[in-house]
Amino acid sequence: MGILRLVTWNINGAGTRGKRLKIFNQLKKLQADVVLLQETHKPVTGLNELKTPEFPNVFAACYNSRQQGVAILIHKNVNFTVLDTVIDPEGRFLILKLSILNKKLCIVSIYGPSVDEPSFFHGFFSALSEHLDCALILGGDLNLGLNEEMDRLNTTGTQRNLAFAMHGAPVTPTLLLEQWRGCPSVGLPWSLVFWGPLDVWSFDLLHTCLIP
Repeated sequence: MGILRLVTWNINGAGTRGKRLKIFNQLKKLQADVVLLQETHKPVTGLNELKTPEFPNVFAACYNSRQQGVAILIHKNVNFTVLDTVIDPEGRFLILKLSILNKKLCIVSIYGPSVDEPSFFHGFFSALSEHLDCALILGGDLNLGLNEEMDRLNTTGTQRNLAFAMHGAPVTPTLLLEQWRGCPSVGLPWSLVFWGPLDVWSFDLLHTCLIP
């Protein structure tokens, strides 16, 4: 399998042309092949605004123009075949199964609820479990931590970690890891926060089978 550059980005809306230009200029600098967006705030009627000559392939789960919405954009130079898609009607996750660079991949863009909503996570991981016969790349914002002690400044109150949310789901959290965890350059005991030019951050998970 060749090199595939993936970017995941919570853009917090892409309503104005100026902001979309900034987003796509940054993606061009990053030389992204596949882009996972969260909080697109795009209804179905506005999806064409996410298409560009460089990214003509847009897959999305939409909600409305004020909240939620996720998308996966694929560069024009990437050859792929869509094998399956799962679209959340509330615009919180998109599961895209592809044959790409001679390898099957399950790519997921997700924006989880910020309040306790066990039914959402059970539904999501149940849907995901049907597509784990290949490598998994999950990017976005689960609004959960892998480890309460490492991922929260204040650990009092309700515990909202991944293991708790996945209780009873047919996927084990031990198969997922955060790509930045343990990064020595961070200098902090919790997860790396990457601040880009538009002041956004991402929380990214990889299936352990992708780690050498």
